[in-house]
Amino acid sequence: MKVRFYTRLIEIKPATGKIVWEYMYEPTQFFPDKFSSVAWGSVQRLPNGNTLSLDTIHGRLFEITSDGEIVWEYINGYHGQYFLKGRNCIQTGAYRCYRIPYQDVPNFSWMG
Repeated sequence: MKVRFYTRLIEIKPATGKIVWEYMYEPTQFFPDKFSSVAWGSVQRLPNGNTLSLDTIHGRLFEITSDGEIVWEYINGYHGQYFLKGRNCIQTGAYRCYRIPYQDVPNFSWMG
């Protein structure tokens, strides 16, 4: 079994099974604080051709162009807590994210 020490985003052409686009952060080095999620993740291709990605474990959302330029990023500032083997641990993760078009966002102005 081959082990990868990095996370990557890939787009596969269904007809051929070939990778046609790929993003990874320094795959020859291990930088878990930059882009590494050992479990979950979320990715969405946007209408403008960019890709929205979620590094779940670190709570980092970012939008990236097809050229690999990060347009914006957000890091979850909420620090939850859990206990593991008697130790108090801090969790900054986020489970899922989606880009919603502005016109589809409900108007909550009636809430005052």
